[in-house]
Amino acid sequence: MDKAQHHFLKAIEIYPAYSDALNYLRAIEKKKNNIEGALSYYTRASEADSNNVLALYNMAGVQQDQGELQQAIDNFEKYKAVYPDDWEVHYHLGQCYKTIDLAKATAYFKRALKLQPITRK
Repeated sequence: MDKAQHHFLKAIEIYPAYSDALNYLRAIEKKKNNIEGALSYYTRASEADSNNVLALYNMAGVQQDQGELQQAIDNFEKYKAVYPDDWEVHYHLGQCYKTIDLAKATAYFKRALKLQPITRK
């Protein structure tokens, strides 16, 4: 991982707005449990490319893990605006809302199940 990190750091040294490299650096920092570093790279990736909704989705996941539910909801909603049929974003929104608004949580969970129903063998 150190070699990959080195190359991604070189890439953003040459092109600081390279959002894909910033997103990969985020993944490396998250694996190291450096949450602040990961959030920093998420922020930079989404600032570098406002159309990079994957960076927003990933940042929302970290925010959710950190208990920053309103920020996570805002970023999941931005992602959902582009990918409305992604069942996972509906699931994550349900998780975020389950302690804030049970009715909204239930609606998101139902939508997630409708998009990705559980199959039994």
